Amino acid sequence: MIATTTNTKTNEKGILLDVNEELSVVTLGENRVEISPDGKRVTAYTRDGLETKAAVPVDAASEGAEIIVSNDLNTIVVNGVTVGQADDGHLFIIAPGAKVSNRPIFTGETAVIEAASEVKTPPEADLKDGTIYIGRFKNRDGTERDWYAAASDLKHKGFFKRNRRLSLSFHEAVRYAQHSTAHGHDDWSVPPGRQDRNGEPDILNAMFNDKARIGGFDETGAHSDRYWSSSPIGNGTGRAMDQSFSDGKQATGYKLDRFSVRLVRSVPVK
Repeated sequence: MIATTTNTKTNEKGILLDVNEELSVVTLGENRVEISPDGKRVTAYTRDGLETKAAVPVDAASEGAEIIVSNDLNTIVVNGVTVGQADDGHLFIIAPGAKVSNRPIFTGETAVIEAASEVKTPPEADLKDGTIYIGRFKNRDGTERDWYAAASDLKHKGFFKRNRRLSLSFHEAVRYAQHSTAHGHDDWSVPPGRQDRNGEPDILNAMFNDKARIGGFDETGAHSDRYWSSSPIGNGTGRAMDQSFSDGKQATGYKLDRFSVRLVRSVPVK
């Protein structure tokens, strides 16, 4: 049994554990699991997904322990959350009373696996600038970035149309992002989409998959429910990727079409 508040440990099976006051990280090969100090928020970054198992009683001898490492079972218990990996590499998590989010490490798609009925919250600390955490994703070159969304779609600022949703052409959306200083930041962009030419993940689809938590999207099924990505199609085709937030369908709109826009920004993982 190991009890610590800030430490890095590796057990005999190669499970790496990094514990601090803000977040505990368990690394099992390519898989990474982030656990909040209270054990209520668990985010797993996996290649093939994971399995959540029913809660089991904790051994009385380990009650009050912050960390329990089991070398024979290839499992580790952190803040009440059990993380394990079978011999075939299959990852499983036992997280009683927590919400477990599963985010593929090489795509922008997000799947949510419910282990309890609590409202899902992002794994990051409270974002005081008002932006909304989308998730951590890998680029094609293997680098990782944390992605954030603006709190609302782009809207009119003029007196007569103030706070009405803006509909912009592709090039207008890109220019608007380049000049935006929303939330005190000046590094905004239109979210990359499927088959992005720069190798960035499909952040637009990740936002659609988590739209209930992020909030504020147009889901009416009208033309304004389509959102621009920053990903053009080919060279000189006059088209770019967009996605409907009413049904999730991805399409290739003409760049002169006028769709809704939600700006995003990203920060490299240190």
